[in-house]
Amino acid sequence: MANSIGPSLWTVKGLMGAVFNGKPFVVNGLYMQAHNGLPGSDGTANVIADTDRQVPSFSEVDDNAFVQTIGAPMEYTLGEIADLSVSHFSLWTALSGGDFVWNLVATKPIPVVEGDLLIISDGVTVQLDGWV
Repeated sequence: MANSIGPSLWTVKGLMGAVFNGKPFVVNGLYMQAHNGLPGSDGTANVIADTDRQVPSFSEVDDNAFVQTIGAPMEYTLGEIADLSVSHFSLWTALSGGDFVWNLVATKPIPVVEGDLLIISDGVTVQLDGWV
């Protein structure tokens, strides 16, 4: 899973425990972190320095997709960074620390420079394709 996009091992284990053993599995909040490369299997690789996790608000748009459509846009103030591109995001259960939930990939990389304000409004989609 080191190079995969999608649910983390923590999420898969939680879902499997719920499905096969009736264990409760609830994520009380989500926090999104920006990355300039694949977040990796633990969600900590390629984190863009000096960016805080933001709170997305997802709504279900069909049977296999959730989209960031409600609430205020997420804003990342980019401090002292080299010119780079935001290419991935990760979802977490807490503003700091917490459990890693999911890897997301941007439709296309977003070029940014030091001092930019990256605003992510609607259009962040979590979608399952090709699952049986």
